[in-house]
Amino acid sequence: MKVSSKTASFSNEKHVRQTRPLDYIYDPLFTFSGPKSYYKTAHASYQAAAEFSVRPIFDSMFSDMVRYPRATLVLRPSHQMPQSIDPSYLGKVRATAQEKTVTAEVTGSDRYKYFRRPLTEGQSGAPASRFPLLGAENVTNLGIMAPPTTAQKMRDRVS
Repeated sequence: MKVSSKTASFSNEKHVRQTRPLDYIYDPLFTFSGPKSYYKTAHASYQAAAEFSVRPIFDSMFSDMVRYPRATLVLRPSHQMPQSIDPSYLGKVRATAQEKTVTAEVTGSDRYKYFRRPLTEGQSGAPASRFPLLGAENVTNLGIMAPPTTAQKMRDRVS
């Protein structure tokens, strides 16, 4: 008995795109090395999203001659940008420059996470003890501080 198997791989080129058509304009993280790479990306984006329609030429509709074609291909605008967006490379440079001038302010309930006091020479990284050692009689033989007595608590409240 002879067993054979064949593996077929299918490309996803028809169904999956690497980027969206206007991603190079709208995405602030999309970077370019210069104007040449920008315009290359813009052309590839325009070409990928281009839609053609066949329009007949009525005067030569039934002609078989090369000089008088039956129809022509017309490019339909597939994605139009709003008038407020500059599609040129300098428009992208200006937009990223404006975004960089805005300083990020940390606000809200998590603000404390972004700030820390610097350690000085006399301080250590460990927090200071709340209760100072009260003497050798309060320290157990394991080195753990014994809880203060009621008299000591009363003295601390008064002072």
